[in-house]
Amino acid sequence: MLKATIDPDTAAKIVEKLAPELKADPDIKKIILDVAAAAGEDGEAKYKEFTDKLDEYISDPNKIKEKVKHDIVSTVRWYLYARGRTLYPFLTNIALPRATILATDEEAVWDFYVTKLGLRLRKQTVPLDSAGTSFLLGMGKSGLVIHCSNEQEELPKQYVTISVKRLPALKKRLEEDGIKVSDYEPDVFTDHRSISFEGPDGVRITVVED
Repeated sequence: MLKATIDPDTAAKIVEKLAPELKADPDIKKIILDVAAAAGEDGEAKYKEFTDKLDEYISDPNKIKEKVKHDIVSTVRWYLYARGRTLYPFLTNIALPRATILATDEEAVWDFYVTKLGLRLRKQTVPLDSAGTSFLLGMGKSGLVIHCSNEQEELPKQYVTISVKRLPALKKRLEEDGIKVSDYEPDVFTDHRSISFEGPDGVRITVVED
């Protein structure tokens, strides 16, 4: 039986990383309190003790199901590993405001992303010493930066992934606008439904159901 404990604030930070259905479970919080402190004393041995404790806990069908064990284990593993690393104090406040892709034709980019999809132009820059153009396009709270060389060149395969809440409605709109869309398939990381389609220069755009 694990007996070590840590302060409530630290436990709360770990619990916050869990899936919503686990955050309010007092037994889950107690297990995390115990293992986070115990692992500081003897990482490998205490971690094994922790996973054994979880096996014992999830054996009761009235508590949690096997499928949530991975969420708990991976959250605690990440915390124990990351807490001494460079970015750890900032991780909870870090966002990904922009993704960047490359393109060869600014007219094709404008026609597809702005005219057809409806992304909002936030900013456009034209370097004085280059034939290229760069766009910053708005997507909700995020942005897509597209650097267009305006030259014929072969670009590497590029991917963009976004999420929406009404995936069937989006799929229908894309198809109505003549954009070839894949069938539904499970996202490899979340197992949520997803679709994909191509933009200029073969950019693969995947949309995952939120």
